[in-house]
Amino acid sequence: MLTMNDLRKGVAKQFIKAVFAAEMGDGKTHLAGTFPKSLWAITAPGETDTITSNPTLAANFVGCEVFCPTNLENAASVIARLKKFMVEEVRPKAESGEIETFVLDTATYLVQHFKAKIKESGICVGPKAMYILYGTLKDELMDFFLKYVITLPCNVVINTHLMVEDDEVLAKKKQEAVPYNLSLEGSFRDVLPGMVSYVFYLSKEYSAETKKYAYLVRTNLGAGKRAKSRLMLPRIITGASYTAIHRAIKKAHEASAVAEKIVDQVAKGEK
Repeated sequence: MLTMNDLRKGVAKQFIKAVFAAEMGDGKTHLAGTFPKSLWAITAPGETDTITSNPTLAANFVGCEVFCPTNLENAASVIARLKKFMVEEVRPKAESGEIETFVLDTATYLVQHFKAKIKESGICVGPKAMYILYGTLKDELMDFFLKYVITLPCNVVINTHLMVEDDEVLAKKKQEAVPYNLSLEGSFRDVLPGMVSYVFYLSKEYSAETKKYAYLVRTNLGAGKRAKSRLMLPRIITGASYTAIHRAIKKAHEASAVAEKIVDQVAKGEK
């Protein structure tokens, strides 16, 4: 059993398990590329262009494999190959320390591959075809992410695209429903955030003064986005990078430890 002291003293290493959500061009792949010793599962061709064109990001890159159905490989074969990759390549390398980060880029396309696989199976028939499809999709995605991805002993980065909820969907939800969400088909978009410690929404702002873009990380609910953190992080982290995020998390842990010490002193009647 791990105690609180074990966790704080680093007996059990704490890893960043995060979802990065953003529109195209807002820095998902770039931010993931700043994480150390990364091994990537890529679900659409071309995602490595950002990495190969930037020497700093390339220095963090260990390797990758592309998982995308083609006219020569169906979706079922792609998913089977991905699971084999996770078991035979990713997990052993994470356990040995050969890699420190696993990146899935992107979950948006991977969900589509799972959906295609289920359709290929022929089980989606009859009046309950859609119910069968999306129920099976949710179950298979939960199984995959829990067994193969989230439990890896390393940092885990899951990139997703951003979507705007339909007005009709928002009207059926609770009053606090927000318009922006993870672009994941089906109800799994509401499940994945509970599997990770952080859901960060990325954006960029152009400065007329510097003639450059500032890349921002939203860590908590706001601006119509359901970002989340299990720590008291600053609402916005500027200069999106692994270093900036890691620094913010470390400060939050330190502040929590100080606050708990003060509470303990007060409880014991100490000044």
